[in-house]
Amino acid sequence: MKTKNLLFNCSLAIAISAATIGNLNAQIVGTDAFMKGNYVEIGIRGTGGYEGATAAAPSGMHARGGIGLFGFVANPQMDSWTNYDGDFYTPGVPENGWGIEIGTTGGIKRCNNASGSGALSAISGSITGWSHVGTVTSTNWEGNDVAAGLNVKINYSLGDNALFYVTTVSVTNTSSVTLNDIFYYRNLDPDNNQSLTGVFATTNSVVSQHSACSTCYAQISATQTTPWLSYVGFVTTDTAYVAGYGGFTNRDGSDMYNGVGYTQTVGSSLTADGSIYLAYKIPALTATSARVFRFATVFAPTAVASAVTALSPLSTSLKKTKNSSVNVSVYPNPIIDNGTISIDNSIVLSNASVVIYDMFGKKMRVIEMQSNTVNFEKGDLAAGMYFYKLVNKGSEVVTGKLIVK
Repeated sequence: MKTKNLLFNCSLAIAISAATIGNLNAQIVGTDAFMKGNYVEIGIRGTGGYEGATAAAPSGMHARGGIGLFGFVANPQMDSWTNYDGDFYTPGVPENGWGIEIGTTGGIKRCNNASGSGALSAISGSITGWSHVGTVTSTNWEGNDVAAGLNVKINYSLGDNALFYVTTVSVTNTSSVTLNDIFYYRNLDPDNNQSLTGVFATTNSVVSQHSACSTCYAQISATQTTPWLSYVGFVTTDTAYVAGYGGFTNRDGSDMYNGVGYTQTVGSSLTADGSIYLAYKIPALTATSARVFRFATVFAPTAVASAVTALSPLSTSLKKTKNSSVNVSVYPNPIIDNGTISIDNSIVLSNASVVIYDMFGKKMRVIEMQSNTVNFEKGDLAAGMYFYKLVNKGSEVVTGKLIVK
C-alpha cells in the first residue's frame, strides 16, 4: 500500500523526485498530478482540476500529443503499450474540461478548461492529495470561488487494471443563501488517435439517456476507425445527468443540459470535429449544503459494464425513502482515528445500518445503528475517499461521502 497526503508546497514538490515513478502509481510534478494504471494514464492540471497537465510526464508514462499537455491515454489492446490510444484531445486546439453555471439568464459562469476560459472566469484551486490504496489510485483537487459562493472538490480514481476511471464531483454552497439552478458540465473534443492519422473527426453518438427506460443510464461515446478502432466515452448512473454532443468550446451549462443547440436523441450520431458532454442540474442548493455526483470516463465498449458497476453505490437498487430531508452527519470528516455517525432523533430506526463502500463499489464496512448516534473506529479503512449509504427499514435513506486520513 502506498499513501501520500499533501500539504502542498514548493519544498514537497521538490522532495518528490521523478526517479521514484517506477514504484509509484501517482506522482506530483510541480503543481500537477499524474496517475498511472496498467492500461490507463492520466495527467491532472493542478490549477484547474481537469485532465491536462502542463508539467512533463514522468518517466515510464506514454505522453503523446505534441503541444505540451498530458491528458489521458489508454491501452485497451493490453499489449504492454505497443499500440495505444490518445492523447484523446491534445492535438490541435485542446478542448477538455468542466464548468459551472448558476442561473440561466445573466448568471455566474465558471469555466475550467485546457483551452483557456476566454472571457469566462475559472475556479482556482490545487491538488490536495493522492493515494494508492489496494488496487486504486486517487487524486484530489479542491477549488474555492468566494464570489460565486462555491467550493468544488474533484476526486479522480483509477483502478490498476481498469479501462475506465471515475470522477467524483462535490459542490458545496459556501454562501448564506440558497443557490438555484446550478448546472455542471463536462465537455470534451475527442481527437482520439489524430496524432497518428491526422484526422480530427470522430463519430460521436448518444448511446443512452436515463429518460429512455427505467434502467437506462446516460452514455455518450466517440469512436475513430484509423489506424484502428479507438473509443472514449462518458457514462453515469446518476439520473440528474444528460448526455449529448455538438458545438466545440461549449460554455453554457443550462443550454447543454436542456439540449438547446445540442443533440441528445438516443441513437443519433455525427461524424465531425466536435465535442461530447455530460451535463448535470442541481435545482436548488441551500446554504452550507453539498451535492456529490459521479461519472466514468471509459476507453473500451467492453469496459462500460464494469464502469456502471463501479458507479452503483450512488445508484442502489434499494427502495428509496420518501423522506428526502433526513439529516445524517459523519464527523469529523476527514476521519483520522474515530468517527461518529449521527441521524435525526426524529427518525425511528428499525434494522438500520450505515454501509461504507470504496470508490469502486466494494463494500468495506457495515455499521449497525441501534441508536441515532454511534461511534466507530477507522480500523482497517485505508486513507482515501469513501461513500456511505444509510439503510433503514429496508429502504435507502440517504447517501454521502466521507474521507479517511
